[in-house]
Parts: sequence; C-alpha cells; structure tokens
Amino acid sequence: MTLSRHFEFGVQASRQIKSRFTVGRYFLARWRYSSKRRVPNCPVRAWRGHFYWLFLMREKNVMQLSETPTVHETALLQNSTLGSWTEVESNVSLRDVELGAYSQVGQSARIASCKIGKFCTVGEGVRIHPTVHPSWRASQHPITYLAEKFDLGANDAAYLAENAQEQVTIGHDVHIGAGAVIMPGSNVGTGAVVVAGAVVAGEVEPYTVVAGTPATRLNRRFSPDHSLSLLEMAWWDWSHDVLKERLADMRDLAIDAFVEKFAPLG
Repeated sequence: MTLSRHFEFGVQASRQIKSRFTVGRYFLARWRYSSKRRVPNCPVRAWRGHFYWLFLMREKNVMQLSETPTVHETALLQNSTLGSWTEVESNVSLRDVELGAYSQVGQSARIASCKIGKFCTVGEGVRIHPTVHPSWRASQHPITYLAEKFDLGANDAAYLAENAQEQVTIGHDVHIGAGAVIMPGSNVGTGAVVVAGAVVAGEVEPYTVVAGTPATRLNRRFSPDHSLSLLEMAWWDWSHDVLKERLADMRDLAIDAFVEKFAPLG
C-alpha cells in the first residue's frame, strides 16, 4: 500500500468514526501491525517514528486558557483557591491548596495542604503532602486514624490535624516532574526542578535541580549571582501585558543578557 493510500484511509477513518480514533492513532496502529507482520518496504514501518510523533503532536488539543481558572470536570477541589490563567487537568485532587497564577497541575496529581506559587508546572501523577502512615503504632493502617471510614469509632482528630499543619510550600517557576513525591513540611524554592520520580523530604534551594530517593542536588540551573538577580527581579509579578511585551526576550536572551536587561527594571 502506498504512503498516500495510508493517509487517505486514515483521513476516511477519522471522519467516519466519530470518536477519539484520529489520523495519528491510525498511523500508530499501522506501525504496530507492520512491525509485527514484518511487512517489507512498508513506508509506515520505515517512517513509523516520524509519523507517530508528528500525528501525536497534531492530535493533541491545545486549550486556550483565560483569567478564569480552567478545571477539568473530573477534578476534585476541596477548600482550594486558584489564581488566574491556571489549569487543573483530569482526575486531579486538590485539598487545602493555594495555586498561584499561570500554574498548571497535570493529570491524576494528588495535592493537599500546599501553597504553590506562580508559573509552576506539576506533572502527571505527582503526590504533594501524602498522608504519613503512623509506623510507630502497632498498626500503621488507616484504621488507626480514619476509624469512621471502617465503622470502628471516631477518627484520630489530633493526628489528622497535626498531619495537615505540616504544609508544603512551593515557590514560583518550579517544575515538578511526573510521579514525584513531596513529603509534608517540605519547602521547594523558586526556580527549582524536581526530576520525575524524585522523593523530596525537606528543603530544596532555589534554582537547583534535584533527583533521586531521597532527592539530592544534581546541579544548579544558574550561577548564584544570576539566581539572586532573578529572585530580586521577581519577574513572576509582572503584569500580563508586561509579560507579553518581554516574552521574546525571555525566550531568546541568554540568562546573563536577560538579567542585565531587566534586573534594574524589576
């Protein structure tokens, strides 16, 4: 089958089947089929990587955000506040959370008792402030502090209150990779990067990159002087119009040039 014929079939399928079966998924299906059958000289097999990424990116919807927070219908919010231009994706749980402007929370994240700054990205499946199981007790099972759930009497209110008080603080412009865990009482500084799968228990300095279990510092994003300049500049407090005006420089300028141009302006 020629490449044009593959594309024609994919377009027809996406038009006829009114579901999430798109051209991208058609090519992915053809790629898997060709790989298993080992079809010789199959153009989809030869270019499967290119087709997969090309159409996967084309089929991904880019949602237009606004000053009103965008919250997926499956997300659960309890006693939480969201800033402007924020996004909360599907199956997210936020309990006692303050989410700063422009910050985003990825699918299936679970966050409790946490203050998150502006311009943060929280990856899929992240856990922030998970319940600490009382391993010092005869049983660490939730029956010891969530007894009502199991019809065993009253909850352990003192334990639950103490656990909730250990709030997590996330600075501005922080990236938390998919599957990372931030333990109660931790403080992640502005500009930090928490690598996917890391477990943070304690302090993460501003503009550092941490990874591992427990998380340890790999390197710094910028020099201490540049980091200090960015903290003093506090670009995350710029207005929406100023951000739009200076976005090109934020994209294109090296950090030293960016700091030299904007640090005095604040």
